[in-house]
Amino acid sequence: MTRTPLVSVIMNCLNCERYLKEAIDSVYDQSYNNWEIIFWDNGSDDKSEEIAKLYDSRLKYFRSDKTTILGTARALAVEQAEGEYLAFLDCDDIWFKDKLQDQMQIFLEDGEDLGLVYGKCEVLYENSKERVTKRGSLPEGMIFANLAKENFIPFVSAVVKKDVFFSCGGFPRNIKHSTDYWLFLQIAISYRVRALQDPCCIYRFHLDNLSSKNPVLAAKESIQIVSLFLPNKAAEDGLKNHYVNLAIAYIRERSILKSLKTLFINGVVFRMLFRTISKIARLLKVK
Repeated sequence: MTRTPLVSVIMNCLNCERYLKEAIDSVYDQSYNNWEIIFWDNGSDDKSEEIAKLYDSRLKYFRSDKTTILGTARALAVEQAEGEYLAFLDCDDIWFKDKLQDQMQIFLEDGEDLGLVYGKCEVLYENSKERVTKRGSLPEGMIFANLAKENFIPFVSAVVKKDVFFSCGGFPRNIKHSTDYWLFLQIAISYRVRALQDPCCIYRFHLDNLSSKNPVLAAKESIQIVSLFLPNKAAEDGLKNHYVNLAIAYIRERSILKSLKTLFINGVVFRMLFRTISKIARLLKVK
């Protein structure tokens, strides 16, 4: 690789002292050396600021005057980025040493219409030392139809071209949590996507994750986001999956009536209903 463009690593932080040093160290350990960290502190009152300021000038520390929703915090951080490419690292996740090197090599060798490179993650569950990796190959190419059904791109794994990021509208400031899903869909509808088929990072899954803490809200946000791409046929098909996920989330909350109402009012076909009933049966069996 003859050219080494600057990569801006976007880190948004709100009271992340527990895992913060491990996350930052994984950037400093990268075999790809031309990067900067844009560290946006969204109003922490723990030791996050103290930890971040232990590092050299490659980590650029910014602090918000007030705590904002995640979409706004991410957008404000990107405004400070000077790199040609953007990468994203949450403060409790970890990159493997060659992550950026492998992704930048793909970008520099694979043409102008490539917008995003992502990769597999090892998932580390809270209170467990076991790491789990999803089996099978990750989708590549024009993946919008796949992505409209579910967000399978780990945010921690993604690298995007900054000009593509802004041409697609950047991070929406009015979405509270799933800003990454909106961005990835915007990119995937117009640009090719490539994937590292081997794990490149560790994603820490814990009880504060939206999908586990509030699955109903997570499903509703996904529906809101995919709906913005209607009348695209792939988006219409993808919505069926998300309505099923919302119905299942209601089941977990023991809201059977809301679950059935979600399925029928939104015109989810009977095969989707069968899928939901099968999942309900498994849930009840577990209980």
